[in-house]
Amino acid sequence: MKLIFFVLIITSLSCYEQQIKPAESALDAVREFKIACLNGDFGKAIFYTSPNNNNSIYFQKLQDNYNKLSSSEKKISKEASLIIKSIKPQSNSLTQIITTNSFSKIIDTLNVIQKNNVWQVQLKTNL
Repeated sequence: MKLIFFVLIITSLSCYEQQIKPAESALDAVREFKIACLNGDFGKAIFYTSPNNNNSIYFQKLQDNYNKLSSSEKKISKEASLIIKSIKPQSNSLTQIITTNSFSKIIDTLNVIQKNNVWQVQLKTNL
């Protein structure tokens, strides 16, 4: 069910996605993904997420958590700064990036994979 939801979101955002450039590096993918999440722009965030069932579950949790924020918290989230704690290449096609931000201070560990010369986020977060 979650996979179907994930596919429907991707399909419905095809016009929007045409305006977004694929990430050329692991850092670009994480930066674009995390900033989009902080801004509540989940249409953009999903573009940088690797499509699989586990990601759709975590992605839905991210959206739910954001939607529970008050309007003032959403404003602060949009103004937050992304902080890259570490970048750990695991191989030529896998990089682990640990981030936090000035709003929540929660540390996220994200694996970023490269497929067909495009980097996408594998969600492994502290939700």
